Amino acid sequence: MVALAAPMFLAYFVLGADAGTVRGLSTHYVLMICGSGGHTAEMIQMVERSICPEKSSHRRWAVGKDDMKSYDKILAFESRLLDRFSRHSVDSGTFDIVRFGRARYVHQSWLTTPFTAILSLLDILRILTTPPSQGPTPRPQYPGVIVTNGPGTGFLFLLVARALKLPRVVPASHMRTIYVESWARVKSLSLTGKLIRKLKLADRFIVQSHFLKGPDDILAENLLVMPQQPKVPFKN
Repeated sequence: MVALAAPMFLAYFVLGADAGTVRGLSTHYVLMICGSGGHTAEMIQMVERSICPEKSSHRRWAVGKDDMKSYDKILAFESRLLDRFSRHSVDSGTFDIVRFGRARYVHQSWLTTPFTAILSLLDILRILTTPPSQGPTPRPQYPGVIVTNGPGTGFLFLLVARALKLPRVVPASHMRTIYVESWARVKSLSLTGKLIRKLKLADRFIVQSHFLKGPDDILAENLLVMPQQPKVPFKN
C-alpha cells in the first residue's frame, strides 16, 4: 500500500551523504513542530506543495494545547490532502496531532515559568517517545525525522531529542533533525534559529535567504513554492 513521503525539503537531508540510515529504516514517521500563526501556515505550505507517494510514512503534527487555530488549519489541510490524493487513486497515508504545553504563555509571570517549562519538557518527552497509534507496521517507536521552522518550542524539541541521543537511549538512525528558517527572515536569524545554530542542534540547517547562509547551512530559496509541478497535481 502506498503511503506519503516526507516533504521535498526533507530530501536535502535524506539524500545527504550520511543519511542512508534514515532512508534504510523499514518504518519511520516525520514529526513536524508547529508554532502559532505564520509558522504553521509555512509548514503546511511546504508539505502541501512537495508531498509525494512513498512507502511507510506517517505524519505527526505537534501543536500547542492553546493553539486551536493551528489545530484547525492542520485538519483542514489533511482534509484537502485526502480529497486531492483520492481523486488520483493514491492513498493519502496516516496522520495524528499531538498537543504540548508551552514553556511560557503570553503575559505569564516569570515566577511560575519554571513550572510550566518543566511541564512542557515532559510533554515533549512524551511526544518524542510515544509511537503513533496508526501508521506503518510495526509501529515506529521514535520519529525518523523532526522538522521545525522557527517557533520557540521547536528549540526545546531539538534540545530534548539531542539529550535522548547522547546516552544512546534513541538510536542514531532516528530523530534526525531539520531546522528551516522562516522565509520572512531575510537579513537576520530568529532567536530560535540563532540558538539552534549556536548549539548545533540541527543535522541540517536550511535558510531561504543568501544573506543568512552560514558555512554549514543549506540555501533553499523559494522553498515555499517548490516544486513548481507537485508529484500529485492539485487538479485533475
